[in-house]
Amino acid sequence: MTRLLGALLAVLAACAAPALADQAVGFGRATTGGAGGRPCHVRDEPSLRACVAGTDSAVIVMDQPLTFNPGTRKIEVGSNKTIDGGGKLSIVHDWIAFDLDGSRNLIIRNVRFRGSGADVFPQKQSNCAHPSRPKDVEGCGVSISMEGATRNVWIDHNTFDACGNKCVTAYGFARTAGPIASPDLITISYNIFRDSYFAMLFGISNDAADDQMPAQPGRVTLYGNLFERVKERSPRAASGYLAHVFNNVIKDFGGPDGCKSTSFGFGPSVIMGGQILLENNVIEAWPSPNACKEADDFAARNRTPIVLRRGPGRIRSINNRGRNGATAEGDDTVFAPDYRYSLIPTDRVEAYVDANAGVRPGA
Repeated sequence: MTRLLGALLAVLAACAAPALADQAVGFGRATTGGAGGRPCHVRDEPSLRACVAGTDSAVIVMDQPLTFNPGTRKIEVGSNKTIDGGGKLSIVHDWIAFDLDGSRNLIIRNVRFRGSGADVFPQKQSNCAHPSRPKDVEGCGVSISMEGATRNVWIDHNTFDACGNKCVTAYGFARTAGPIASPDLITISYNIFRDSYFAMLFGISNDAADDQMPAQPGRVTLYGNLFERVKERSPRAASGYLAHVFNNVIKDFGGPDGCKSTSFGFGPSVIMGGQILLENNVIEAWPSPNACKEADDFAARNRTPIVLRRGPGRIRSINNRGRNGATAEGDDTVFAPDYRYSLIPTDRVEAYVDANAGVRPGA
């Protein structure tokens, strides 16, 4: 009876959601991508690079399946683009796959990303294929990297496997002596993140001076995503970033057999003044009794000085469902979203995410 009910809920959830939404919910809601622009046809790696460059509005169309590794030549994505892989585009990356640096108004959907497991910078003693500690992922891959004044980005219905370092980053770097520009107004929806050490990081570089910090570092919304066997940071908000995380499934975080030393891990995380509003998510720990159970990680639980710089991180956890002993107990005061959104009841979230997350071939 339980299996039958679960299957029925999955069918209902699939019927309740459109194949692909026309507008993002949340902080990235104004993103239109290449709407109204020319179709740009992709046959191979050079044509993809040409289609995503520049600022002209364009909708990327895959003429045929394409799988490639860009190596250390990251794919520089410009502005006003809709990159729809249609389930035909797969990027296996050693380093950065898509690089958004000061880019505006982008939709990235239906693309498969996978880290190759190669060590691009072996002098850093990376271990991309089998990382067991943060140092191991130095020099490893990042699927989508956002930097500078990047704005209005919607990352939707993609699949990320074994990303290497991180699957998605939005990061402000101290490039000059002046104020830092950091990525902002981002929505991340209906993606699958699997078998990675880290999922994502939103923050500002540690070497930035206090007077370089932007008044509003950045705002991100996450909903409808599946995080499975991701050890840490699903997601992490740092340095004043605001992350609204609702109706996601976060399962099997940390190590499967223990929660000490290199097996320690967590799901959502805040440090250095970051804030997360965590609502109506399903959070499931590994089933073993010694596995990590506390899903949300706070700065106060870390002892390194850099984590405590820029003030404590804050999480507010509302109506999240824990399984296998998982807990998410943050009760801090955090930001209030400035947009409308609808919460799926927690007992329907898992079926809804299972039915809708990930690449949709031919969409």
